[in-house]
Amino acid sequence: MTAVLLTLGMSAEQAAANAATLASPWFRFFLDYDPVPVLRQVKCPVLAIDGSLDLQVPPKEDLAAIKAALVSTFLNSAPQCHST
Repeated sequence: MTAVLLTLGMSAEQAAANAATLASPWFRFFLDYDPVPVLRQVKCPVLAIDGSLDLQVPPKEDLAAIKAALVSTFLNSAPQCHST
């Protein structure tokens, strides 16, 4: 991996540091993590805030996915409310 990073113009030190980060257990977890199962368990109101300058996640698509997971939970588990 370091060799690939070197071809991108990084110094040897930068390439080694980035390769170590990319191979770390945390980064592997981060790439594999799916928040949808956890979002489907949420039973309270949620304020989801994304930034338009986020470099990891496109905000529009991210908020849509969060909303879809939360709405599906709400629709499947919310008690039926009737007014009298």
